[in-house]
Amino acid sequence: MTIKHLICLCTTLLLLSESCIAVERQYRDLPATEIKQITVQQKQQSVLVRSWQGTKKLGAVILLPASGQSADHPGLISFVRRHINPLGWASISLTPQDAGKQPNFATSVNEVNKAGTKQLSHPNNQAMPRYSEEEQKQVNETQEAFIVETFNQLDAIGEPFPGKRVLITLDDTAGHIIDLLANRKVPQPDILVLINPYRPTEVQNDNLALQLAKLDVPVLDIHSPDANQRALENLSERIAQTAKHRPYHYSHRKVMLNLDTPSAWQDCLDLIEGFAYRVMKKG
Repeated sequence: MTIKHLICLCTTLLLLSESCIAVERQYRDLPATEIKQITVQQKQQSVLVRSWQGTKKLGAVILLPASGQSADHPGLISFVRRHINPLGWASISLTPQDAGKQPNFATSVNEVNKAGTKQLSHPNNQAMPRYSEEEQKQVNETQEAFIVETFNQLDAIGEPFPGKRVLITLDDTAGHIIDLLANRKVPQPDILVLINPYRPTEVQNDNLALQLAKLDVPVLDIHSPDANQRALENLSERIAQTAKHRPYHYSHRKVMLNLDTPSAWQDCLDLIEGFAYRVMKKG
């Protein structure tokens, strides 16, 4: 073995060690049996798995939080992950890719003494753009590639839990899932649960409702009043379009999901269980 190969090996082992330590810290309160490891884009990622409990064995629920959230994110994700198992569902919770660093609009040191010279040309009554169109496209492609690579490794993890597949996803990640399903880049679940779905750009967000309406999968669409503004902007259109095209395979519900209303998490779980039961009963 050459010195170059030895250095590469040591570097790889160091990175793997650091990754394992980070995982241990993040999920140190969870049983080791719940934590599975996959490699996505050459990095270790944790998948949290809980088996079904009781006599009912219906299948597996896949939980995909918003970008930047963990597989055990406090709130709805953590609640559903732990409480859906007695209902006959295993839970497989994933961690999506972070949205990445946001543009920095801070004034440089050299410009501080130029107050009043209109350093910023952007209208003060409009939000600063997060990315340029090209930058946003690259971010979208990276995030969606991450999701696709993650989903490609789920068959082995879900193998002990045969049956139906319910995909529950939130916020911007839900928007990515709609796009990926519309373009057949990820396997279609038996049931899709969307919570406050939106896309990052105006054009993409306007197109979301049309993409959703064309999906050939039963959809439970949940929204909360404190959702991202873009999710609220496409709300009426996605209800109108999807209900019109698939009235028997689409259900919309409003639920308060902010952290100070934990009782709503149970309401949400009840909606998911009831919708899944109706879909499975119809066959």
